[in-house]
Amino acid sequence: MLLSIYVELAFLHLATSSPKIVGNCKENGTLNCPGIDSVESFNAITWTKQPSFRIIRRSRGQIWPYDFNRTAYLTDENSLLLPDLTPEDSGTYECLIGANPGGKNSKSTVILEVPGRQYVLHSPCSVCVTEPPVPEPPDLPIPQTVGCFLAICLLKLLLPIIVAQVFHGLRREVKSENPLPLS
Repeated sequence: MLLSIYVELAFLHLATSSPKIVGNCKENGTLNCPGIDSVESFNAITWTKQPSFRIIRRSRGQIWPYDFNRTAYLTDENSLLLPDLTPEDSGTYECLIGANPGGKNSKSTVILEVPGRQYVLHSPCSVCVTEPPVPEPPDLPIPQTVGCFLAICLLKLLLPIIVAQVFHGLRREVKSENPLPLS
């Protein structure tokens, strides 16, 4: 019994997890909105890119593009079409479905990944180049890290003592050069 519950939960997770689409640089990308049976099955559909950039909307048979930072189209199947993909298009997209009266609104998420980097040249063209990721510099070995930490701690302890001794010595010199007159 318990095993069947785990299996059902696993299938539920797989069924509700966001589909991931890998697009190629400089090609068109189409993101499908799962959950739409036909054009009549909803009142409005809005595509957004997370965190909260509205892209395009269809409502009552009309399409309204928002001020998104690139060109985007809505297909007849209500899929989002992004022409000439670049790595900057990578991200999480949401398809918000506004139901007809009496229906239930829904939201679907699609993850788009466009590998590579975009280089803008001194021309109207841009070039996408796929490169291996730059490796991070290695961490310092533990003995070296501990040694640096102890050296800094020692310096923080000794520096105020040294400064105090220097000021004390300067004060003695000033007093010995200018003795107070005896009255």
